[in-house]
Amino acid sequence: MDIVWQAWYAIGVFIILLRFAVRIRTVGIRGFRGDDYLALPYLVLYSINVYVVQICYYTGANIDITPDAVPSLSDHDVAVLQLGSKLEFMSWYTYPGCIWVLKFTVLFFYKRLTLGILRRRSLVALFWICGISYIVLCLTVTLSCQPYSDNWRIRPLPGPECTFRPQNFWMLLWLNVLTDAALLSIPVPILWHLRVSLRRKIGVGILLSSGIFVISTAIVRAVTTLGGAPSVININRWGFRETAVGLITVTLPVLSPLFTRAFWRRGPYIRDYYDRLRGPRTPPNNARFGNWLGTMVLKYIDEEEGDVLRSPSAAKQLEEAGYRREYAERAGSYNKSGGDAYELETQSGDTSTKSLKGIETV
Repeated sequence: MDIVWQAWYAIGVFIILLRFAVRIRTVGIRGFRGDDYLALPYLVLYSINVYVVQICYYTGANIDITPDAVPSLSDHDVAVLQLGSKLEFMSWYTYPGCIWVLKFTVLFFYKRLTLGILRRRSLVALFWICGISYIVLCLTVTLSCQPYSDNWRIRPLPGPECTFRPQNFWMLLWLNVLTDAALLSIPVPILWHLRVSLRRKIGVGILLSSGIFVISTAIVRAVTTLGGAPSVININRWGFRETAVGLITVTLPVLSPLFTRAFWRRGPYIRDYYDRLRGPRTPPNNARFGNWLGTMVLKYIDEEEGDVLRSPSAAKQLEEAGYRREYAERAGSYNKSGGDAYELETQSGDTSTKSLKGIETV
């Protein structure tokens, strides 16, 4: 197998294992959420893809031969090409499966953020959009070449809709780009309302808006494949790169605790002041990932809802955010005693409200 593909596969597996290590360190296995569990099916699909790439590298597929070359093929050659064609066609389910698992990973990651009601409704709609788009893509792959067995037929050689399958590439490109663009509708308002330094805003933008880079990768892959000489090696090379790059960009926000001092301290991972209030015997709160990125996202409230907070207590805010009542009340009492404050500020018209004091960035 090409050493480049081996390297990409090793990088992907390392990123997944590193993700699990970070999450176990920060929230524990009991704190895993949907995006953590999705790393397992992604690893399975990712491994299937690298197996297909390896086998098809040696067998080839029906896309690699011309009608003039078919009569000169032996029965053994036909059997080998059919095997490669079947595996290559199977990858039209597993390769998009990897991409859509990443989309749902992003959605579950957004679900762990503190968002307004309107954004949560948008998130539910995006779950449906991504699910329906994958079904549409699978139907296109399944029904665009009939009879179904022509997808791996060698004698006689079927048309390009069953070998090169340009209709699948175009459908994949449009659905992939449109859904990625829709995913950006969640982090862009967050970035707009964040009241932090420009340096940190750029950092959050890079992490949460990684979909822009994934869109660019998908477009480059489609243009290179459709515009170049069609071959199973060329198709698989760019497809595998896209899944590896997508995995890296989607996982970066989860790996952000690696760049905090709290992650490397000895003992239990303490994310912020409220974890310190609980004491060593209290199980940590796993409501959201705990690091400077999550703390800053807490500063966002969806102003489009027109719901202005009117002097709420820190205890109430923390309770609504998922912390237990007794810890929220203790945090509120701490704020009244004059502790350090980390303020969340929202504005509506001439009204400005600050709340959720006591957050400490790590």
